[in-house]
Amino acid sequence: MRRKFEPALKRAEIERIRFHDLRHTYASIQIELGENPKYIQHQMGHSSIKIMFDTYGHLMKTVNREAANRLGDAIFGSDGSKMVATNKKGVADIG
Repeated sequence: MRRKFEPALKRAEIERIRFHDLRHTYASIQIELGENPKYIQHQMGHSSIKIMFDTYGHLMKTVNREAANRLGDAIFGSDGSKMVATNKKGVADIG
C-alpha cells in the first residue's frame, strides 16, 4: 500500500501523512455526519462497539443537517471546488 500511497501524496503535493491517518479521518467524518455508531464499527472492522466508542467517543455529539453541511463546505467548499490542506499533524488549515 505504501508503495502507491506515498508517490500519490507527492504528486498531489500533500505533506507526508500516514495511511492510518486517513482511517481516523474517515471515522471522524462519519461521526460528525451523525452516522450510526454500529455502522462505523462495522466499517472500521472493530470487534466491538466498545472499541469504537473508546477510540472515537470524544467526538460523539448530536449532529444536525446544518452541521453536516458546514463540514462538507469546510472540506470541499460550498461549490465543491476546494480541498482543505492539512499540516503535518493532520490538522486542517481552513483559511
